[in-house]
Amino acid sequence: LTSMPEDRLRNILIKVAFADHIRQLQTTYRDNWDSQLVSKHCRKFLAEFVKDSSDQTLTTKTLIDIIVDGRARAIALVRLYFGDDSVEMGKSLLDYANACALQGSWNIAEERIRTASDRLNLRCGEKYNEQINKTRKRAIFAAQVVRVIYSVLRDHAARNFGKIRQSFIAELVAVLGQLLPDTTSTDTTSQSDDTQGVDYITRLAASLHKFFVYDRITVDSEISANNLNQNNNNDKSNTDKSWAMMLNYFRYKCDEMKGLVDEVEGAILPHNRAILDMPFLICDPDERGVVHPIELAQELSNFPAVLKLLAGGINLAQQLQDFVAKAPTNVNIPLKSAVPKDNTFLTSAQNLSSSSETSYRLFHELPVTREEYLCCYLLESHSASARKSHLLVEVEGDCQFDIIRIQTLTLQGVCHIYTDKLPQAEECLRAALALLERWGLEMELLACELYNSIAQMMIMKHKQWMGGRQKQLRRTAEEWLLSEEARVAIKQQMKAIKKQSDYTSKPWSKGEVEQRARSLVLKRRLQELSAEESGLPVPHSSLEAAYRYLVKSFDIAETVFGPLHPMVGTSCLAVASVQNLGGKLQETEEWLTKCLRGLEKFSENAASGPTGTTEGSVPLPRPVRATTFAQTQLAQVLQKQGRDDEALKVLASAASFHLAEASHGLLVHRSRPSLDTSTDGSDSHRHETLFNIVVPPPILKNSGLQEEICTALELSVKVLRLCVRVGDLWRGAQGGGGM
Repeated sequence: LTSMPEDRLRNILIKVAFADHIRQLQTTYRDNWDSQLVSKHCRKFLAEFVKDSSDQTLTTKTLIDIIVDGRARAIALVRLYFGDDSVEMGKSLLDYANACALQGSWNIAEERIRTASDRLNLRCGEKYNEQINKTRKRAIFAAQVVRVIYSVLRDHAARNFGKIRQSFIAELVAVLGQLLPDTTSTDTTSQSDDTQGVDYITRLAASLHKFFVYDRITVDSEISANNLNQNNNNDKSNTDKSWAMMLNYFRYKCDEMKGLVDEVEGAILPHNRAILDMPFLICDPDERGVVHPIELAQELSNFPAVLKLLAGGINLAQQLQDFVAKAPTNVNIPLKSAVPKDNTFLTSAQNLSSSSETSYRLFHELPVTREEYLCCYLLESHSASARKSHLLVEVEGDCQFDIIRIQTLTLQGVCHIYTDKLPQAEECLRAALALLERWGLEMELLACELYNSIAQMMIMKHKQWMGGRQKQLRRTAEEWLLSEEARVAIKQQMKAIKKQSDYTSKPWSKGEVEQRARSLVLKRRLQELSAEESGLPVPHSSLEAAYRYLVKSFDIAETVFGPLHPMVGTSCLAVASVQNLGGKLQETEEWLTKCLRGLEKFSENAASGPTGTTEGSVPLPRPVRATTFAQTQLAQVLQKQGRDDEALKVLASAASFHLAEASHGLLVHRSRPSLDTSTDGSDSHRHETLFNIVVPPPILKNSGLQEEICTALELSVKVLRLCVRVGDLWRGAQGGGGM
């Protein structure tokens, strides 16, 4: 760990961000025991939590524990570095409440949300808004200057074969001279003391001139100490710098640039910076602070947390693609080595027989730095906010502050749902929805969480109504038991029970017979009342509202991820569950079929190689467990419709997978020793009994293998019952045909 609190905070938040990303994918894949190792390339950032280096498994429970512990540590560091009444503290408390909600600790989550809401409400005053606006304007100006500096540097390198000459200073001063007057003439508060127009340009130019003329800094990976001394002795007048030298200078030697970068990072919440760093770190395995812009732009779409952060029309991927610049390089190759063994000759070297070597011009694309990446995000968020300025007066220059409020209200509503406070939940979710519509974020990935929460609330309302109706029917049936008709029915039922008890070894008492008769009569009356009300119209307004919001969430997921993605399949399952709850079996079958088709096509693409949906260079695995879950649900719907043959085929496919997984798990489990090795090393396995029978280790309760075996047995029993049922129907049909 580093010594500075902000560095420790960044490390913790990055680890938590990766843990939460893997957890979300495990939830989508329904792989709580991490048997498929989704996002394997992200696990190197969580290596300290892996017990065995040969086993990279991280269960969902382990990841949740990592998230909760990391969020708690982040709160302590944020309090130390930013203060107890800061927006950063409000965001930290919100994230910790979300982590507690994952554990099911709703009371703790609700308490933390109230504290976070109080912190955020303190930042809504006029005094705080004015201060935030000033800080935001300085950061926007700093981001513009940093982006101009790197843009001029990139163009200069492309024109000079990758070298940075001293003429770069004059080019940069000319471009900054055009930028600064436009900024300073409108609002002088947009600059800090270190960036006051001409004074800033003068200091930056002086620092660059000193670097080119006097400083002879190098990059360790590029020039060794011996080469540096030799270059100093041979050519002290050469002031050309490489691209790596310039990056090293701007990051560690140039105080003017470091001040600008600090302004930019200070305007982005550390939690959001950690989310933005995830795709950057995946593209930068050596942690050099530079990546290929096209690769980074493609990697953004693989992290749902990043896509939520880019809500509001922030087109960061397009901006990164515009960074591509090619720098030419001349490469001299000896003619002898350029001639292949089959005597074929390169076209460009055919007329150079008198020369000893040939020259080729190659082009390499210059990378984008992390500083440019963050500046691009900040400027794009500011531009997106400016495009929506007619909807809402700016609070922080973009919708970052109100997005936190939306997340707070949504999580608070979810806590009210699970603590049986539906009126309070509806109030919170309505406020979040109004704020979402105010910013025009209805079709962003950020809205899916809110839509799913509203749908969950509507489903709970419907279940409450159904529970109330059942209670009313039971009260009506119990009142009917006092009538004369019920007494006659009870007496008749008692006579039937006495006849049955005559054939049992243990006779029943009169009280037991009467109690059993009353229970049977009451159950029969409840069935009659339910049948009478089955023809009456049932209010489906809550279910219809839930259906509409879940369809919205599905449309957003399909637009963002494409039709062939596991998250789209999860959205289909949610819509199908609502339709099934409303008794719409045909619509439920359609949504489940759509889900299975998408998952199966995705599985085909994943099996064919990295041409399908990928995370970086690592393809996503086949969502086999999500597929079997959808098959199980579809089999139940088909069975309700009386289509047992089709249900049997679908259910047998799901059962065969779980049987194969359980068999493989048992084979692996039997190969393990039942006891640990002894301290003296005399018995390496110690899993033999007195009769030399190998005893496998016990299968622990609530373990992954135990759940797999139970699922396989449960599905196998259902398949056997369906086989018997289908066989009886077939024999009945055969018998009827022969009569």
